[in-house]
Amino acid sequence: MFQKKLLFLAIILLTSGDIIFASERLLQLKIGPAWVKELQWSENPTSWDASIQSGLIFDKKLSFGGELDFLWNINKKATNIRNNTYRLEKIERTFMFPVSGFFALDPIPDFRVHPCASIQMGLNTMYYSHKEKENSRVEDIPDNTLIDENGWYMGFYLKIAVDAAFNLGEQSALFAGLDYRWSKPNKLGVKSGEIFTQRNMSGVGIKMGFRVIY
Repeated sequence: MFQKKLLFLAIILLTSGDIIFASERLLQLKIGPAWVKELQWSENPTSWDASIQSGLIFDKKLSFGGELDFLWNINKKATNIRNNTYRLEKIERTFMFPVSGFFALDPIPDFRVHPCASIQMGLNTMYYSHKEKENSRVEDIPDNTLIDENGWYMGFYLKIAVDAAFNLGEQSALFAGLDYRWSKPNKLGVKSGEIFTQRNMSGVGIKMGFRVIY
C-alpha cells in the first residue's frame, strides 16, 4: 500500500507546474493496435490502445511526466445456425486503465526525422468479463478450485517504447513506433489460500501519434 501511495505521489509531482526550472511543457497523444499474451489465441487477438502524456521537456531532449492509458478488447464467438443467422456462444470484454510516470530521451531533436525512446512505470487497473452459454463447462479443473475470473484486477505496469519522429515545425511532430508492455495483474478480493487469478497482459504494440511542445 505504501508503494502505491508513493507511486501516485511521484506521478503528481512529475506532472505539476511548480518546478520552476522547467523550460517547456509537452503534450502527446498516441493510438494503435496491441497484442497481449492473454488474448493471443482468442477469436480477436488485436486490442486497441490509446494514451495521453503530459509533462515537462528540457532543451527538447529530455522529458518526464505522467501518462493515462486505455486498452480495450471485445472478443465474440458465434456459431452459424443457417444462412445469415448466428448464435452468440461467448463474449469477453477487457478494459485496461494503466496510470504511469514516464521518462523520455530525444537525442537529436533538430533533425527532420529522429529517434526517441521512453520508459514508463506505474499501476495497472483492469476490468474483465466473460460470458458463455450455460451448457459450456470446464471439465479439467475440480469445482472446488474454480475462481470466477470476472471482475477488477490490479498490478505493476512497465512499458518501453521506441519511436521515429517527423518534425512538422519547431514545436510539433508526428511519430510512429513500437512498444512492449509488461503487466500481470491479479484479481482483487480473491482469498482462497494458494489459489489466485492472474491475467498476462504483457505484449507488443504499434503506436502513431502527435506531439506538441508549448
